Amino acid sequence: MAQDRVWVVPQNDLEALAIRQLLESSGEQVLVTNQPWGATWDGLEGGIQERLEELPRETRVYGVELGGSNSFGATNIDHHTYQGDDRWRAVSSLEQVAALMGVRLDRRQELIAANDRGYVPAMLAMGASAAEIAATREADRRAQGITADMERTAEAEVALAERLPGDRVQVSVARPTAAHLDLLWISGGEVLLMGQEQWEYSGGRYRELPAMKFGESNWMGGSGTSGYFGIVRPSDATRLRIREWFSEGPRDSPTKR
Repeated sequence: MAQDRVWVVPQNDLEALAIRQLLESSGEQVLVTNQPWGATWDGLEGGIQERLEELPRETRVYGVELGGSNSFGATNIDHHTYQGDDRWRAVSSLEQVAALMGVRLDRRQELIAANDRGYVPAMLAMGASAAEIAATREADRRAQGITADMERTAEAEVALAERLPGDRVQVSVARPTAAHLDLLWISGGEVLLMGQEQWEYSGGRYRELPAMKFGESNWMGGSGTSGYFGIVRPSDATRLRIREWFSEGPRDSPTKR
């Protein structure tokens, strides 16, 4: 336990919850922000900002997956790329926190880490069983606040999915969620979820989308051959570019004419 450091942690998915549990079980000082996905330093609750401002100058501050800049001299723990801010790492935030603390992850924590940085393919790569994968994915959906009603909505929307050559699937949805991806990951080598306010891609070409330099707020994460990309309120022109890119498929695709 280190008394001269403080961690600022959201609780918006399974990895975030695991990080909080790991820190608190070791007696670390943890400030929890209730922001959903897309948490930022600027979005911290007033009470947390006041606590950080009152800390002694020698206190080390770590922020877990908080977008944007901060005025607290804090170190960002992250493994994503945001618009204009590349924080990508090959290891998850949970693994980075464990390394800083000098502790080893147990099997459940290793599954959570693999799930967060590389989804189901990463868990399969570590030899996870079907039961372990199902339990980890269900726990992640619950941690993200996905309800039974949302699961049923996802099932209805996925039933209308458009399937393209080369194991590509695109779906028009009200709001992209992990429930959609969990229904599609087996049959969809690549998935494009087209929501009213947000679009999300999952698959092996996740690094290509940030390189297209969209003007809208976007982010990317992943490891190896499995990753994801999200973009908020894409314009009509951006939607067209993404759909054309997705429909075209990989450059080396055997389905190309």
